[in-house]
Amino acid sequence: MNTKIKNETFSPHQNIIDGIINRVILKSWNPNCFHSINYFDEIKCFYNNGYKNFEEILKEQLNKYHPASWILEAYIQLQLWSVLFFEGSNDNFITGNEKLAPIGRYGWRYIIDISVQNLSKTSMKNGARPTQKEKDIVFTALAGMCNSSEISNFFHFIGDRLNLNTLIFSPELFRGFPPLSKEDTLFLERIKQTLDIAPNWENYEQFSPLNYVLSQKVDDFLLNHFSITLVEIESIMYWIEQISIKEAMLILVQPREDFICQIGLYSGLSRSKIESFLNLTCFSTNVLRETGERDFLRKSQRHRMYYYLGIIISLDSNFESIYDEETLNRSLIHNSKAHIIISPMSFDEWLKVFQTSLVLGQREDLKQSSEMKNEIASIESYYRIKVFEVEVLKLLEDKKFVGLNLDKLNGKKIECGEIDILAYSEERKELFVIECKALTNVVDYRGLGQLINDHYEQKKYHKKFLRKIKWVNEEIESIKLLFKSRFNVDIPCSIRIVPYFVTSFNSTIGLIEDKYQILTFEEFDKLL
Repeated sequence: MNTKIKNETFSPHQNIIDGIINRVILKSWNPNCFHSINYFDEIKCFYNNGYKNFEEILKEQLNKYHPASWILEAYIQLQLWSVLFFEGSNDNFITGNEKLAPIGRYGWRYIIDISVQNLSKTSMKNGARPTQKEKDIVFTALAGMCNSSEISNFFHFIGDRLNLNTLIFSPELFRGFPPLSKEDTLFLERIKQTLDIAPNWENYEQFSPLNYVLSQKVDDFLLNHFSITLVEIESIMYWIEQISIKEAMLILVQPREDFICQIGLYSGLSRSKIESFLNLTCFSTNVLRETGERDFLRKSQRHRMYYYLGIIISLDSNFESIYDEETLNRSLIHNSKAHIIISPMSFDEWLKVFQTSLVLGQREDLKQSSEMKNEIASIESYYRIKVFEVEVLKLLEDKKFVGLNLDKLNGKKIECGEIDILAYSEERKELFVIECKALTNVVDYRGLGQLINDHYEQKKYHKKFLRKIKWVNEEIESIKLLFKSRFNVDIPCSIRIVPYFVTSFNSTIGLIEDKYQILTFEEFDKLL
């Protein structure tokens, strides 16, 4: 009962239409400026206008077809771009421009988000599917929106550190970053490099949100709240993959009831287990409880395709929007009001995203339940304190440091707030003041902007850490006595106090901070 998207050579839609890009440049450009824009705020305004104009083009195309048609197309494109992103081009299977993969993945997820939202309010009676040209127009709009928002975010959060004050009119303006000075170009490249660096979990498994102990805690969470285990989820995915191989299909599209019966027959798992799997892994209008328009510049929507593996579509007509002609006339399809789209290709990524986002406390949608919220907070706290901070201290101890967590001194809470790690090396005659932050991964400039905002404004990590550094300098004599009583070490008068802000993922913000070093745990280990 599956739409046949057969195993052959595929290429995702990647044609960017020059004429559309050029028209948006003209429409977004300040008509009072002929050759160049010479004020920074006006430069940002140009890119914000470009985003809105590309968005108008996108909405015009999406409104031509039933949302279900766009959901299927977007899901297909998402799978193809994901293969290119993780595995690169394969002449015998999936080919394409790997540099466009981030746009393809992010953009088509966005199409799914808004199309699932539109599905609940559409009255359209048109099951046709978009043409190749219309798909190219949509991808062009997505590329323009991504480019505009990334540059706008970069300028918004990093602009005061740039020398840019002139934007020259050019047909290349929405095809990449505008020309920057040599110094700014170098700064941009350094930021890109840090955003691209991923932790080496193989060498530092103890730090990983996916390690054995945390997997057990996630398993307990799943059993407590979804009545399913990681082993049972993997069993269901195994059978989805086997069905996909048997039917020579990359993506399965079938009635929800048919899917449940088929997986139950192969896996031997109960109906309730399979329904729990679908509730956990599938995006649908049932989990989309927020209203309002979605866009690239907002992260407030808690329910997004990013957190899901498959999609459940509510559909009682227009079946041709997701089913091929050879399966369209089957009664089981017409008698079903819920239909599933799912692929085994993204399972590994989904599982990593699910566990990592849970461990880092990112699943705001699940926190809507007070019971889940408390358990997620417990898992997050365990990782940040019992795993991350403890393992950073172990790195130091392996290099013959002695260290401790400091919350109280002489029986009283220290006024600067808890110091994650104070560590002393007799060999170096250095006292390290360390703040540990198991931060979420940052992959784009919007995320970097949020990181900067958290560090300096919203969560004030910077201000709090400076206060701790100041306190250590002022209370060094008391700290010397503490280390003498705890470790029987004598800290000399010539001690050097060195602050470090140690993170779990990117240390990008370290490029703009000069009062202390910001390093990932891996960089910190190499420094030691």
